[in-house]
Amino acid sequence: MSVVGTSRPMLRKMAKYLQPSIDGLRGERPEIKKIRDDLKRAQHNIETGPTTPLRSSRNVWVARDLMDAVIRLSDKGLLGLPEEHEEGRITLENAWGYTGDELRVFRRTLRQVLADFSDVGLYRDLVYGTIRLHQDEAAGEFLTRNRQDIFIADPLRGHSKLDIFLAFGDRLWGTLFKLSDRQTWSDRQAFVSAFARAMRGEPLRSDERARLQVTVGRIAGADWGNLAA
Repeated sequence: MSVVGTSRPMLRKMAKYLQPSIDGLRGERPEIKKIRDDLKRAQHNIETGPTTPLRSSRNVWVARDLMDAVIRLSDKGLLGLPEEHEEGRITLENAWGYTGDELRVFRRTLRQVLADFSDVGLYRDLVYGTIRLHQDEAAGEFLTRNRQDIFIADPLRGHSKLDIFLAFGDRLWGTLFKLSDRQTWSDRQAFVSAFARAMRGEPLRSDERARLQVTVGRIAGADWGNLAA
C-alpha cells in the first residue's frame, strides 16, 4: 500500500475490520470513549480517504496504533463489558462502563437490600425499573433518584445499604404514597429517615413506628408489622 496505493473496495474492507472493536468499547468512561471515538474517526478516514500510497498507508497505520490501545483496554477488562445486568426486577444499566470487579460489592449489597424488601412485603410494589450506573451523572453521590423515577449510582463511591434504603424510601414517598400518607409525616425527609432506620433495625420513636405502620403498612401488608413493631 505504501508503495503503489490501494483501491476503494480494499479500503472499505479494511475499515470494516475495526467495527468489532468499536462495538466492544461500551460506556462513557473517558478512557473507553476516547479510544472508541478515535477508532470511529480512523475508520471513517480509511473508508473515505485517498487511495494514494502516502495517505492511505498513513491512515491504516493510525488505526493499527489504536488497536494497540484497544489491546491495553482489553487487558484491563474494559473491552466487551455487558451493557446491562439484571438483579431481580431491577436492571443495572452500565452506561459508564464498570467492570465486573467494580460492580461485585455493589451488586451483592443491592441483593441484600432487595431481600430485605421481600421480607417486609415491599418487593412487589417497590422493586422495579432501572439503576443507571454513571459516575458523572451521579455527581459524587453513591445512589440518587431523579424526577423520572430512575436511580443513578456510582458503585465506586461506597456500598452503603443505608443509601439504598434512603433512595427507595424516596420512591415510596414519591410514587406509592397517597396524599393522606404524606400528611401523616411532617415532610419527606422525616419519613425517608424513619423508613431507612426501620429497615436497618435501628430504634424508632413510638410515633415513628405508628406512622410507618399506617403508611408503609398499608402498602406492605402484614409482613411490615413484624419490622415496625
